[in-house]
Amino acid sequence: MRVKAVDIARELGLSKATVSLALNDKPGISEKTRQEIIECRERLQQGESGRPVQDRNMIIKIVLVIRDLKIAYDSEMDLGTDVFALYDREAKKRGYSVGVTYVNVLWDDMDALINECNSKMVAGVILVGTEMRPEDSKVFGRIEKPMVISDNSLHNLNCYNVIADNRGGVLMAMERLFAADKREIVYLAHQVDIFNFDQRRKEYREFIYEHNIETQTNKIVKIGTTTESVYRNMLDYIDKNKLPEAFLTENYQVSIGVMRALKSKKRSIPEDISMIGIDVLPSYVTMDCELTTIKVPHTERAEMVMMLLWREMERRDASKSVVMTKCQLIEGQSISG
Repeated sequence: MRVKAVDIARELGLSKATVSLALNDKPGISEKTRQEIIECRERLQQGESGRPVQDRNMIIKIVLVIRDLKIAYDSEMDLGTDVFALYDREAKKRGYSVGVTYVNVLWDDMDALINECNSKMVAGVILVGTEMRPEDSKVFGRIEKPMVISDNSLHNLNCYNVIADNRGGVLMAMERLFAADKREIVYLAHQVDIFNFDQRRKEYREFIYEHNIETQTNKIVKIGTTTESVYRNMLDYIDKNKLPEAFLTENYQVSIGVMRALKSKKRSIPEDISMIGIDVLPSYVTMDCELTTIKVPHTERAEMVMMLLWREMERRDASKSVVMTKCQLIEGQSISG
């Protein structure tokens, strides 16, 4: 096998220029470095490297599973740009290209997708499962290549699952509101049911139960699917209900719609109501108040996905795990007390 200078440079973490000097017996580098480069070339030629040189045509296939829920795809804010950039960057470091496929499980040809994933040119698969449901695991279980699932936990598939610690994030939010002496906390939810939202709601319910809080004023209210529908429904909610002490909003769409509605009704945050949102919002949408938020670790999760995919490609572990990346509480100015 012919080994190129760039292959050796990638293997040893050196510049291509340094490798070229050594291979062409030019001055300018130490004898130790020169020897390491020569040995690396021989090792790669014999195929003994722990990370062999890859065919540049081999790809890491990223499959984004959608169900027309407008959460993972065609949503109002792009939360995936940095994630896909990281996938691309890390794949190129190892000599792979990246191929992204959007598949709608409601009507796309799933047999064709599975055949693509199992083709010779695919080295590994990342399944972005934000909108996936448990019943989808049957078809994706037919993927034979090394695979990692991101943003969902499907226990009946024998692969690593990497998720955000949604329950831990809600626990931090509830504890922060409790520290501010808030006891009437309404959870404003998206109207769509997905894995991440389900985990957040479970933690809210458990917290309310464990702290023996009256459930009459502490409840989950499904408020909308887009910022506009949340806004309209929230206007109606404010007209018909006494405001609780605090809101916990399930995602960025709910947070934006709720803040707009409160402003329209001349209700101030945090003077009239305290609020914590899940997902960090850009400053241009937070209006008059910097929202206290739970930061969901999107890029950190992507880094873990890539690390586990490399592991699977090098050795197929018999036992797989669900790996959680922790959320972070970002203090703003939306909590009184």
